[in-house]
Amino acid sequence: MRHIELTVAEASDCGLLALLNRALIIAEQSDNVMSYAALVGRMQGLLASTYQAWIFRADTVVVGYALVDMSVYPRYLRHFCVVESLRGQGYGAASFAALHNVLGGEALDIDVLVWNSAGAAFWAKMGFAPRFTRMRKQTAVENLSHDTLLPG
Repeated sequence: MRHIELTVAEASDCGLLALLNRALIIAEQSDNVMSYAALVGRMQGLLASTYQAWIFRADTVVVGYALVDMSVYPRYLRHFCVVESLRGQGYGAASFAALHNVLGGEALDIDVLVWNSAGAAFWAKMGFAPRFTRMRKQTAVENLSHDTLLPG
């Protein structure tokens, strides 16, 4: 297994976290259309609240990040992303193992978008199983936005 170093993110890392968050949004085909500036602001707010972020590195290379709500049990893993060019090489599993170890092996909750089959497969390999289905009735504007982001 690859060696991953976890660094607790600080406010000064919010620009990097926003870039990684944008990569996650694209990878999971989310309908989130926030600008980079909005993502930075949101990350600043999250880090100032009950969330903690970790940056994953292999040697000096940034591999990805995670964002966890530390105020709830089970802990809520809100974001987890590995840089696209490094996926499928064991970095995700190694990063998750390192994060889970830092969190004391505690139970974790995650959300996976239903159309994100690659994400669902990864999380199943990490030992996660579905517990419930959250459903949403979208507005016409949300439907239009979502339909334009997902291929036919």
